[in-house]
Amino acid sequence: MEEKKRAEWRVGLYRCNVGERKGEWYPRVQLWGTVDLEQVIDKVVKERSDLRRETLQATASMLADKVMDFLVKGYAVSTPLGTFTPGVTGMWNPNRLLPEARAQNKAVVNYTMSKELKSYLADPLFRQEEVPAGGPRIHDVIDLTTGERNRILTAGSHFLVKGRLLLMNGDLPGRGVYLMDDETGKTQAYIPPEELQGTRSELFVPLPADVPEGTYRLRVGSQCTTNPQPMRAVAYGDCGWTMKVIQKKGG
Repeated sequence: MEEKKRAEWRVGLYRCNVGERKGEWYPRVQLWGTVDLEQVIDKVVKERSDLRRETLQATASMLADKVMDFLVKGYAVSTPLGTFTPGVTGMWNPNRLLPEARAQNKAVVNYTMSKELKSYLADPLFRQEEVPAGGPRIHDVIDLTTGERNRILTAGSHFLVKGRLLLMNGDLPGRGVYLMDDETGKTQAYIPPEELQGTRSELFVPLPADVPEGTYRLRVGSQCTTNPQPMRAVAYGDCGWTMKVIQKKGG
């Protein structure tokens, strides 16, 4: 008998600092990362070796295009994930010749969960995770050669890290970006702070060309805080998912 799917999510607790709820704690799901359609296809192919990746990729692309075509034409589209319904925002101003009148209404797509997905979320199991009081956090990693998000890094190219408390202020050793082998945990690449450019929320990172192809985890070390003064010690934040390093085409 197939085991019923059930939402099992990690949550972190954050204190509310404003309004009537000030002082209370609210939960936020701690995501493992963001996956795109290519990663979903990779997972299917890994589990079903009889399916060709190219066929799935082409089929998924055609289906997505047709769904968008139907939505643009004004159809609601029902899927196993739920129903997508065209909608319009704002109040109606009958003077449609005025740009400001037309600007009051935007085209949107509303989403309603399917019965199947609702059943998977009906009896969730939440596991409380310790949320670091400070230190860098990684939310997204974008390879600037391929445009891939949270999936691929290109050796000899650059990638963008998005998150919080990423600024390389301070002067302590240990700051920078680390690329660690997923199996051994060994650091395969270290990019020092003087080679990084960015802000508290973004880091522009050059990846050395000699990093071997493989599966890696990303780590950022910084002294950054929400205040102008850096921390007295380096704090570290790890990426919650793995990424593959590939060689630059033609390199």
